Amino acid sequence: MRTAKSGVITALALSAVLAWLAWPAPGPNVLLITVDGLRPDRLSCYGGAVPVPNLDWLAANGVLFQHATTDVPWTTPALATIMTGVGANRHQLRLPEQRLSERFETLAQRLQDAGWTTAAVVGAYPADHTTGLARGFGYYEDRYNAPMEYPKARIPRLPSESFDDADAARNYHARKATADSRRTDEAVTDAAIGWLKRHGRRRFLLWVHYFGAQEQRDQLRAAEIERETLVRQYPEHVVRVDREIGHLIDSLDERGWSDDTLVVVLGSHGQDLREHFFVGHGANVYEPGLRLPWVMRFPGRFHSGQRVAAAVQTADVLPTILARLGVGAPAGLSGRDALAPDYVAGDSYAETYLPATAVLSTAVPFEGQQVRLGFVARAVRSGSWKLIRSEPSALLDTKAPPPVPAALPALFLREELYDLANDPGETQNLLAAQPQIAARLRQRLREFTARGEG
Repeated sequence: MRTAKSGVITALALSAVLAWLAWPAPGPNVLLITVDGLRPDRLSCYGGAVPVPNLDWLAANGVLFQHATTDVPWTTPALATIMTGVGANRHQLRLPEQRLSERFETLAQRLQDAGWTTAAVVGAYPADHTTGLARGFGYYEDRYNAPMEYPKARIPRLPSESFDDADAARNYHARKATADSRRTDEAVTDAAIGWLKRHGRRRFLLWVHYFGAQEQRDQLRAAEIERETLVRQYPEHVVRVDREIGHLIDSLDERGWSDDTLVVVLGSHGQDLREHFFVGHGANVYEPGLRLPWVMRFPGRFHSGQRVAAAVQTADVLPTILARLGVGAPAGLSGRDALAPDYVAGDSYAETYLPATAVLSTAVPFEGQQVRLGFVARAVRSGSWKLIRSEPSALLDTKAPPPVPAALPALFLREELYDLANDPGETQNLLAAQPQIAARLRQRLREFTARGEG
């Protein structure tokens, strides 16, 4: 009896082995995790006070980039840079109602063409499929169950939509923020793990995007109380998203996939927490909104605890991932493999067009009346020197906006020059004291914007 049972078991085992050999290779897999508003200086793995044991573990067993920045400090265009390896001044996805140009190939498209199964679970409407970020994903879950802002009066659920009319788009997005426009981090994790359970053994790219270190704003609270609340609660949100990242890693462990999965975790952008009298992101190009954490783990491919001191950018994420997988990168990228032996940090560019929208525009006095202006802020960094230029702009999200009076740009143009090595807080404007450096960086800024370099 024992022999017969053993024979049955042996036959079943042999059948299972043959079936396993016939199945496509299970890896390497990619788990890409992006988190809104995550600042490196607050995290314990970067020397900060907020304990993030799961990010600590990833960094201790992989690679941590000490100086990583985005080229645009808010979600939609920042994710476009990550997903294409092309700088924001080239892909030019600047508003959530716009759509990423199809001439830019995404990470998901590249890996899907190379045989990877691709899936995404995103936690907030700036990553809607309507933006074009879903291209190349065989499965894209962007269903939401909570508002980004607590409204004064609850409004019905709004489906994701695209608009040709700028005014209609602006009004829709203003309403969308107070409808179901985000998903709790716990729900994002559950959906991602659910996909992993259904997936099987094919090699995969799974992108998980957390709203994360941000939280809903409450329209009923006074603005100052609201800002204080957001700053005070920030560490709690960071701890929560680290816990959710841990659940994802545990899910890989439970399936025996950890050793053949490249795990990449990074912020999509940073977050201002009262620096320069601002709480949030997207309104300026100061360092708190640009700096972000970036850690990776790929067992057997990295030296554990490796720290990269070079200044890297989010445009480097795509070529860095593809290089680890042995997949060729598209031509004409802005970024490079950040772990290549010959990687050298060059001058970097950043921009934000968010202040050139109707919601964030500024009313300025001019010839006895209030003129509503948008502003575009751009920055270029070369070594430790950084030039910021903010100038008036017509409103980008308003159909047929009134032209900017010719005299206004000169009146409201602002330039700032900082030596980040000696002034990391960007408090001492050295524009007048360093005219030659300012002139050189001003020329570099013109080159970035004119030629689409970056």
